[in-house]
Amino acid sequence: MAAVVHEHGADILRPRAYQLEMLEDSMQRNIIVAPLLKRVFFLCPKVALAEQQHRVVSKQLPAYPTRLLVGKDGCDFWSTQSIWDEVLLNIRIVVCTHDVLCNALSHAFVKMAEIALLVFDEAHYCKDRHAANRIMRDFYDSARLEGREVPHVLGLSASPVFNDDVQGLQYVT
Repeated sequence: MAAVVHEHGADILRPRAYQLEMLEDSMQRNIIVAPLLKRVFFLCPKVALAEQQHRVVSKQLPAYPTRLLVGKDGCDFWSTQSIWDEVLLNIRIVVCTHDVLCNALSHAFVKMAEIALLVFDEAHYCKDRHAANRIMRDFYDSARLEGREVPHVLGLSASPVFNDDVQGLQYVT
């Protein structure tokens, strides 16, 4: 956390040296900073997009073991914690569809407290009964409201307005 300095009656946040170093590194190349025991989940609404993003993430971040998880991998039939533990062993970044993570959370094979960062590609899908919204409503919000640890969230969208409704922009943010 940044240091708080009191100047002229106001609290001013001053970044620490390691925070400045990470900022400078991120301006030069793509980086993800995550605790070693936690994972990043990069979520996509469609299998084709998950496959594309997995190729990009794997190429851009070769030092981090990544795994693509989609329905054709059979993950809908992985019915024990030991299977999930084996599949995710040493994996730091998981690229998958919203449904895959939602199902894994529903069966407690993956827990919110084990995730460092949730990245929602096409975040405008995160509404109504979509799996992206269920992840946030049923798992993230409930954990947060109970005071449990939750991951950071990054939502990405090129089209945050729904049906020419500017209110949709406020809904996503």
